[in-house]
Order: sequence, then structure tokens, then C-alpha cells
Amino acid sequence: FIMILGMGFRFAQLDSLPPEMTSDHVEKILDSNRVYNGEFNIFFANNGGREPIHMYVMSAFSNLPGLDFNHFTLKLLAALESLITLPILVWMGVEVMGERNRRFGLLVGLLLAAMVAVSYWHVAITRQALRIVMTPIFTALLLIFLSRAMRHNRRADYVKAALVLGFGLYAYQAVRMLPVVIVVGIGIAVVVRNISWRERFLYGVNLAVLVFISLMVFLPMLHYSTEDPDHFWRRTAGRLLGDDVITEQLADGTIVERNATPEEQMDAFNANVPILMTNIRN
Repeated sequence: FIMILGMGFRFAQLDSLPPEMTSDHVEKILDSNRVYNGEFNIFFANNGGREPIHMYVMSAFSNLPGLDFNHFTLKLLAALESLITLPILVWMGVEVMGERNRRFGLLVGLLLAAMVAVSYWHVAITRQALRIVMTPIFTALLLIFLSRAMRHNRRADYVKAALVLGFGLYAYQAVRMLPVVIVVGIGIAVVVRNISWRERFLYGVNLAVLVFISLMVFLPMLHYSTEDPDHFWRRTAGRLLGDDVITEQLADGTIVERNATPEEQMDAFNANVPILMTNIRN
């Protein structure tokens, strides 16, 4: 029932709602077409800088029978990614909350999936075909394996979490916050659990394994970030410091562009940091 409900919210009149593309959609279609024609970018520097997974999947998806490089295919792909999220959330509920009571964990997972199935925000980003719709998938998978790692400290769970994190960093920029979640989670496990120093040491070893494997998966992107840090960090810098290029209209009506001054960037920083802190608290 939850899956059918989720399908209704995501697929109903998908061909006509929303009706028109934005420049963001055009950029994705052009980029996925470039992938199809052999331009295998690690990071797409245009349009503010974007991670590549969605463009590669879109390139393959557009070649299925009856589909093409167009707006509807973009929306259909996002709707499928969004729908896949729901059973993963059920799994997450079972793993995180069902250690002692499997039935309770299943109830939490079903409730979570039901809420997301009709969530305004999740449906809105889905139907707008935004890449961020992949973030809940990687976050939920990471929390599944991280919760196992925190409880049981098994190497296999760290390896799975590392692979999810490594590939997730190619999906959307918000995933860059998840390493902090991992460190905090393992730190809580080490402090709260009544275990020996040897077991605490094993937590540290397994965390090092997680870091190493995720770093190996992330290595191509890391190399790109050192070669072209301006493009790699542009969105992050823009959220904190404002746009680096400002468009102004002179008194005679002429439109000019200029670089933002350090004072303007500091003003933007002072205005944006409280918003960031509020989001982190929430």
C-alpha cells in the first residue's frame, strides 16, 4: 500500500507536471548526452559544479526503448530513484530500531516510509528531477551499516559503509557531511559501550579501514579537487560567502559584472552562518 501510494504521488501526470524545464534540466540533458558521446567527466564544472552519477545514469536510462534525452526521461528517472528510497527506509528502520524488538523496528520503518511517500519535500524534489533525490538513498544505506558497525564492530559493516560513502560522494554535494556523522557515531559507540581497551582499539582500526576504502573510491574525485579546487568548492563557497561574481545595473541601464569584494563576502558569511547553524541543529 505504501509503495502504491508513493507511486501515485510520484508518477501521476508526470508527463505534464511540472510542464517546463529550467536551465538546470537543460544542463543535465546536455551533460548526459556528452557522456553518451564519450566525454567521461569525473566532475561537471559547469552550472556551479556537480557530481556525476546522475548524468551517467541518465545517459544509460535515456537509451532504453521509448525514452530519449528529454525532460520526461529526467523526471521518470528521478521518480524511480525516489521510489527505490521507500523500501530502503523500511530496512533502515528495522536495522536502527529493531535490534531488540524486530517487530518495533519494522513498525518504525513502515511509518518512516509512509511519511516519506507523501512528504511534500521529497515529492517536490522528485518531480523537479533534482539530483538531491539520491541523497536519502545513500544516507539511509550508510545509517544501516553504521548502526551495525556501532553495535557489533564487525569489519564487513565498515567495508559496506565505506563503499556507500565513497560512491555517495559522487552523487550529491550534501553527502560531504556524512563523514562527520560516521566519526561522531563511532565516537559515541566507543564512549558509551562498556568495553575493554582492546575492543576500543578495534573500533579505531575498523574506522581506519572505512576511511581508507572510502578514500580509494573517492580518489578520482579527490584528484580533481586538487587540480581544480575553484570549481570543486564553488557551490560550498557560494553558500557561505555568496556569489563570487556580482551582476549590477548602472544608472544608464548598462548591465556589468564584477568580482565580489572581501567586505561583501564577509557580510554574506555573517548572514549565512546562522542559517547553517540552525540547519545543523534541526
